[in-house]
Formats: sequence, C-alpha cells, structure tokens
Amino acid sequence: MSELSGPGVAGPLAAHAEEFRAELTGLGYSPRTARDHGYVLAQLSRWVAAERISPDQLTEPVLARFTDLRRREGYRRWRSRRSLHLMVDYLRRAKVIPRLERCQPYDSRAQFNDQAVPDRIVP
Repeated sequence: MSELSGPGVAGPLAAHAEEFRAELTGLGYSPRTARDHGYVLAQLSRWVAAERISPDQLTEPVLARFTDLRRREGYRRWRSRRSLHLMVDYLRRAKVIPRLERCQPYDSRAQFNDQAVPDRIVP
C-alpha cells in the first residue's frame, strides 16, 4: 500500500477515493490530511449505499443530512457542509454529484411589470 492509501472504500463513490486523496496531496496537503479526508469520503460512500440513494441525488439538503448524522454520532471534524467543501468540490468537478443550481438574479423591477398601472388621462 502506498502512503496515500487509506481506508478501504465501499459503495458508489469508491472509484474516486484514491484520485481524491492524490489530488489533495498534489495541492500540498499532507498524506495524513489526504487520508483523513479519504475516511470521510469512505463514510459518505457507505452512507449513500445504506440510504439507497445514488450519487446524483447528493444535493445540498442530502449533504446536510450526512453532516447532521456526523454531528449526532459525535464526530468532532467534518460536521458541517462547509467542512466538506474539498470533497464536494472534487466530486462535482468529477461530475459524480450534481452541481449547485444557480439562482436567477433578482430583478426588483420584474415584480412591477405585471402590475403596471396604465397611464391616466387627465381631463
């Protein structure tokens, strides 16, 4: 096993674990940090399998359920969606999980276009 080898990964995300750890090391993270992130990917992969969902269903609300589970189980790290950003960003770039849907920019004038009052004719 290489120094990057971490936990055995089962489930639908297993094929991405080694590449994710290698990417982190390539970005300058220590092998231990890469391995630790790999543990979280392994847990997410097992959780996805246990929940009987597919990776393309890992939307923000579903990821929040995963982090809620980690908090309830007493984990001290990777308990928030923000803390998972490296893994989630990697999985999105790899097109394994869905990208965030972008919101349409808010146009305050649009709400008045349908309610426009016709010009009044003054006698």
